[in-house]
Amino acid sequence: MADQVPRISHFEWNPALTHVVYHCVCHSEITATIYRNGQRDFHIQGSPVRPVVVGILEGNSFQAYVTHCNFIVYTCCDGTEGIIRVDPINDD
Repeated sequence: MADQVPRISHFEWNPALTHVVYHCVCHSEITATIYRNGQRDFHIQGSPVRPVVVGILEGNSFQAYVTHCNFIVYTCCDGTEGIIRVDPINDD
């Protein structure tokens, strides 16, 4: 697992929400929907460990984070474009 990264299978955003589906390095599938009003829904299949799901609204910019297995899936949407990135979490 050391050289693997999560694989994004679906990413969708609009002015009301961000929706991401990805396959984690632990082979679980994580589906997360983060709404601009602060509500968060997620489903994980294949792991008993719950992901951490966070949404932050700052003006027109909406950021969402999903963390699991020492990786963070980060999305940022500003109303005109959506960006998604996967980064390892370093405990250093």
